[in-house]
Amino acid sequence: YDAFKSVIIEKGREYKYLGVRIQLHGSMFSPHEVAMSQKAKSLSGQLWDLAKNYPNRSEAMRILWNTVGLPSLLYGAEIMAWSQGALKEVEQVHKRIACQITQATQSTAIGAIMGESGFYDFEDMVVERRLNYYGRLAQLQIRSPERWCVKVAAEALSRVVDGLQSTEWAQSLAEVANSCDLDLSQADSLHKDTWSKMVKDSVQKIANEVWLRSLENKSTLRFYRGAKMEPQWEKYLTGSRIARLLFQARSGTLKVQAYVGQWTPAKLSACPLCGADSEDIEHFLLHCPLFIPNCLKLLTELEDEGWWFQDGAADQEKVKCLLGLGDWVAYPLNKIGRYISECWEYREHALAQSRQEKDTT
Repeated sequence: YDAFKSVIIEKGREYKYLGVRIQLHGSMFSPHEVAMSQKAKSLSGQLWDLAKNYPNRSEAMRILWNTVGLPSLLYGAEIMAWSQGALKEVEQVHKRIACQITQATQSTAIGAIMGESGFYDFEDMVVERRLNYYGRLAQLQIRSPERWCVKVAAEALSRVVDGLQSTEWAQSLAEVANSCDLDLSQADSLHKDTWSKMVKDSVQKIANEVWLRSLENKSTLRFYRGAKMEPQWEKYLTGSRIARLLFQARSGTLKVQAYVGQWTPAKLSACPLCGADSEDIEHFLLHCPLFIPNCLKLLTELEDEGWWFQDGAADQEKVKCLLGLGDWVAYPLNKIGRYISECWEYREHALAQSRQEKDTT
């Protein structure tokens, strides 16, 4: 004892408890938010390096991010009132992963990227975990009121329900519950699975509405809009050239002349192969004389497999079919992807040959 009389133990500014960093002054969880932001950037690079070793790197990255990356970043999210700045930083990494999976370009609408990768926003996952955590606390308060942790939780719960001396966490939780149209007072009277399903359905409903609104007023998504009602993983995304071209065609960013020409001063949109006024996706898939034989062959194959157009179907409906965005339940997307890839390869070869002839003359 005497040996330690003169030892001064300084009060720490930051602590780590059960993997969560906290501080005594200012915003309690600021250190943890900073750590999660840095971890997101580090994890995204490490997991992508690992995914590139697999034949289907897009699916490998999706699985790694869903099973390793997101659970690691969501650890402790239940007890935190995330600041908008910290959420935005992690959200940017989350969406960058979706871009890598789909091989999207910078001009691709984020709605199509999230829709094809099957990702919801990171903030939606945080909200769902926090509401489920509240439900567990409320049910624990009924089942085991004598436990000291339950007594502590009871104080937090009362601040959420009553709004008295509300903490930042309680206030934030009450706001998200209100936005999801959830009655927190029901949490202790429902079975945990019932409450969990209510939370999941409510959060997904709001998330889907936000996602659908992100597709509005996007000229590149005129075929994509209305084809999907929620983000859903598409198995054609394999990280291959065929997958990249099919994604670009579905998201309206395939580099046909009508698309790339809008970024040039002259606004040129004429087809470089046949000279038609506009080389848009309809012209490329249906009307360019160089590809009509290939298109007819594909349509015949689709018809043989049970896919067909109604008589007098408009070009827009035909294009949606060829992109796998029509009303049919399932599409042979691999076959459609190969068709687009073959046509695009022929287009690039023809253009290269034309440039070479001009150079020689």
